[in-house]
Amino acid sequence: MKTNKVIAMLMIVLFAVSAATSASAAGAPQRPGAKSPVSQVIVINDLEGEIIDEIARGVDWWEFSGGSAGRLELTDENPAAGKKCAALHYDSTYAKSGQFFQTHMRYGLPPGGKELRFRARSPKYIPLTLRLAGSDGQAHNYTLNIKGDNEWRTFSIDLTKPSPQHWGGKNDGVIRQPIGHLLFIITAGSLPQAGTVYFDQIELVTDASQAQLAKWFWQQKKAKVCLQTSLPGNLYYQGSPVEARLVAMPQPPKTMQLTVGAEVFDVNNNKVKEYAGLKLNSGNGFATPISLPKTPGFYRVTMRITDGKHETIAKSRYAVIPPNPAMDRKEPDSPFGTQTHFRQWWQPRVGQIVKRAGIAWIREDTGLADLGLAIANANNLCYMPVLPWGHNPKKLKAAKEAGKVLDKNWNFSEEVEQYRKYAERFGKDIDVYDLINEPHIPWGPVLGGSWNGGEWQKMFSVLVGQVTDAIKKVDPGAKVLWEDGDQLLWYPAWVELGVAKKIDYISPHSYNLHRSMPLPEEQFIVDKKRGQFPKFREFCRKHKLPWKVWAGEVGFSTFTIGTKANGQQTNHYYTPCTEIEQAQNLVRMMVYQLYSGMEKIFWYDFQDDGWDPHNQEHNFGIVLNNFLPKPAVVAYANLISRLRGTKWLGEYYDISKNCEAIALARPGSAPMLIAWSRRDTVAEELHISSGVSAVTVTDIYGRGRRVEIKDKILKLELTPSPVYIEGLKMSDLKPHLTKRDW
Repeated sequence: MKTNKVIAMLMIVLFAVSAATSASAAGAPQRPGAKSPVSQVIVINDLEGEIIDEIARGVDWWEFSGGSAGRLELTDENPAAGKKCAALHYDSTYAKSGQFFQTHMRYGLPPGGKELRFRARSPKYIPLTLRLAGSDGQAHNYTLNIKGDNEWRTFSIDLTKPSPQHWGGKNDGVIRQPIGHLLFIITAGSLPQAGTVYFDQIELVTDASQAQLAKWFWQQKKAKVCLQTSLPGNLYYQGSPVEARLVAMPQPPKTMQLTVGAEVFDVNNNKVKEYAGLKLNSGNGFATPISLPKTPGFYRVTMRITDGKHETIAKSRYAVIPPNPAMDRKEPDSPFGTQTHFRQWWQPRVGQIVKRAGIAWIREDTGLADLGLAIANANNLCYMPVLPWGHNPKKLKAAKEAGKVLDKNWNFSEEVEQYRKYAERFGKDIDVYDLINEPHIPWGPVLGGSWNGGEWQKMFSVLVGQVTDAIKKVDPGAKVLWEDGDQLLWYPAWVELGVAKKIDYISPHSYNLHRSMPLPEEQFIVDKKRGQFPKFREFCRKHKLPWKVWAGEVGFSTFTIGTKANGQQTNHYYTPCTEIEQAQNLVRMMVYQLYSGMEKIFWYDFQDDGWDPHNQEHNFGIVLNNFLPKPAVVAYANLISRLRGTKWLGEYYDISKNCEAIALARPGSAPMLIAWSRRDTVAEELHISSGVSAVTVTDIYGRGRRVEIKDKILKLELTPSPVYIEGLKMSDLKPHLTKRDW
């Protein structure tokens, strides 16, 4: 889990247009149209489509702070011009007075600015603060009253006049350029407590020369060519056109002539397509369409842009995946989920990417202002909130030290009331409640015990028992989940403590924590020698418990090991892996844990959660923190498509010791075999009795090939990257399958 700081990001794009206009009075209901022979307009936001580009680490994000909740997104709801406008949603209902959230541009404005203007509307009156940061470090504030009639109005700031409110720098109100930052701020306590402000046509009028603008264009170090698509996460569907645009960003001065080129590489780093000598200029809007390779798989794109004197290189990614047939509905029976963090800084578009990949469930740590639920509902995703109110047992320690008795009669009414309020407010939309994340972390040090359980479980069971009762009282059909560690260890105590009947699901976080056991097949719960599922199933039968097991968190991180100043390694847990290894481990882990008895699995994390390549917590995502795909999301989408509607048949045991093969099939359909080696490449021979002449072998990215069968022998080279083998008959597999009786 991460910090509760909530951050959202708007990808602001700057580009120049040749139209020239004069200044207008702030709040005028119509846009000015008079032309000037000197000034020109720099448009600060491209709202015609989202620009999916490579975002540098450490950029200035659009930031939301305090207890306020907010998100910023593009919408086609009544734009002032074009097809889209920006919608800034805010909710300070649960914020403390004085807290605020703000939007924050990630690079400076062009030079020579004379007027800044934008259009805004809101269904409710809201006092909005615009803040500019001058080159001398001086902050300039403007209070803008957005009327509550939902009509578009133009707001204009004369940059040649002193600002009404200012501090820092020379503190004289003079706006010294270039302007380094532009922020919109809403403060908690502003009325109304929740609402939306819409923005469009954010523009800067400047008298800078073309040479000055060209210098600004290159010196910003953001000048690049971007791969622009209209698809969430750059995820194309098989069978659909794979079209995109190469776009110069920010849009250059109108007299500039640019040349761009691009190379496309597949997941194995083979060049599969090249584009050269493409011209960008004001005549084509500094953009050119291209058709990308459409074979299923993951792709990287390297792009270059030059004016003959300067050159920059940018990189992007896209993928071609199986379509999700359930875009219009929820899939509660699907075993596939992921962790999200909308309460922190993730943008709503992440929900679209999750759904497009075929994932059915999201797990979200949340509170009484639940951003994740709205995003889940908007994208037909099943929802499991992780609730926070049981994370502070310190008062129990104080009571124990004061000699008070800690027993099942302890009153947790303050914490329970928060859970009750949540269930009362949102219960009709909640699929399963996760009551507390990793409770051993706060409870063990206070009351005794550890990751393996112990004394802390006694009072913890009192709390979550009361919480479960309160939730089910206001939400009678509620299902609740009690967590476990990275193994199945805590559950026997729930029987001993008399709370077992309250539990619907047991949820370990089945990571491979220790580097001594890096492989997915070695995880304690599913390891063939130490596997804990048989013991768990026998325990449930003995005590007549209908418990199912859900992996609430599990993942592999693409971090690298760094070295601190003192010579120590930056991390001690988890095994670092490459992006390719992450994709392989995802499929192996999912298949092995689901086959062994896991009912649902939530991959942690859907999106990279930071920028430090040496921090494992920052790199669990299967998409980058700029929404572009890693190979793992492609592997996940293909796994979901392959396993949809199937049933496990058994393990194929007539195979080398270092290899794994598991059979499954849809009712009434031919079987499929998923096979891989744990390490290295293994030459394998499968005996085929049915007389079929060939099979189709498909890799985890969806790329298939035909393999012939000779003399009833199927020869394969199995690697740590699983393959799906199709075309066999049940008679080929059944004599070699172990029985699966759970």
